[in-house]
Amino acid sequence: MKSSFFRPTTVEGGVFVGHVLSMDRYQRAWMERGGSRGFHLGLRRRTATAPDGYAADYNYPEWSVNLQLTDYSGVKMRKRPSPDWGQAVPVDYSSSPGQVIALAVSFSRPLWRSGSWQMGYALEEGLAFCTRPYAKADNIDNELTGGHWLIHFGASLYGAKRLDRHWSVRGDLAFRHVSNGATYRPNKGLNAVLPTLTVQYDLDENADFHLLR
Repeated sequence: MKSSFFRPTTVEGGVFVGHVLSMDRYQRAWMERGGSRGFHLGLRRRTATAPDGYAADYNYPEWSVNLQLTDYSGVKMRKRPSPDWGQAVPVDYSSSPGQVIALAVSFSRPLWRSGSWQMGYALEEGLAFCTRPYAKADNIDNELTGGHWLIHFGASLYGAKRLDRHWSVRGDLAFRHVSNGATYRPNKGLNAVLPTLTVQYDLDENADFHLLR
């Protein structure tokens, strides 16, 4: 089937639940909780059902654009009295990054196929917006996100299973990072492991599914 490079073949949506990582001893000292969750919606192009001249060389990769909403309101940070903080005075509340909304482009490359199964890796990049960045007045212990606008990066290992001609499911063991690239301080960056379950629906009635059976 002939198709332009940017024409989507698939719509998808999914959910994820995970945990924010404490990357060093300093962060572990003031992280109280790290639970996070969210959902995503996206458009995907499968080159296996709409191949181009280079698709076979990369084992028929997939491209997608997706919108992610991650709820980090369960992430709580609060510095307790400690000589390590110098003259800093602890506050009487816990800080949080709030929600992060990201628009990302992803590339998925299958490494293994067998019948209706496939496994591979995915990379994604995009822009994100944080609803509650660091603020000296009322969010002083949020040292993870120093500004509203952030850079988004993600990497995952995934497995996918085709259920029938139109429906498939996919699971990702995903790592996601957002930060402002040190344009504002403090900004340690927010790092999370977010296992993701996605349901996918292929749009084209006439698509060639010989590689996906």
